[in-house]
Amino acid sequence: MKEAAAEIKERNKEDQSKIKEVFQHQSKGFTGGWKNDGLYLCTDTGISCNDLFDPDQVEKQESSRWLIDFSLAGIDAEGWTYASSFSLLDKHGAGDPAPRWNSYSRRRKWRFVDRATGSSGGVAE
Repeated sequence: MKEAAAEIKERNKEDQSKIKEVFQHQSKGFTGGWKNDGLYLCTDTGISCNDLFDPDQVEKQESSRWLIDFSLAGIDAEGWTYASSFSLLDKHGAGDPAPRWNSYSRRRKWRFVDRATGSSGGVAE
């Protein structure tokens, strides 16, 4: 049983190592501040990948290989796009570059950058 669990854990690590782009989701809390709702695959926002990295920690690290993707349209200076719901963001691809009175959801795209090859494709380094 332990061997099977270890094998599954190793496969999950291998699968996550292939992930190159994720969305960070946040929703507006009752106090009006933004709270983290997790990381989701860009290709399928129904798939959570919260164990991949901690955006709050990565944002403080200069040498991180995970960087915010600023190449998208409709984002603010920190890379966020805003909408009333995540389903609207999924449907339209982008929301508003600034929050409105009914903006209860926001997300930003993170991209893994291979610094050895220098490929960043629109990601601020």
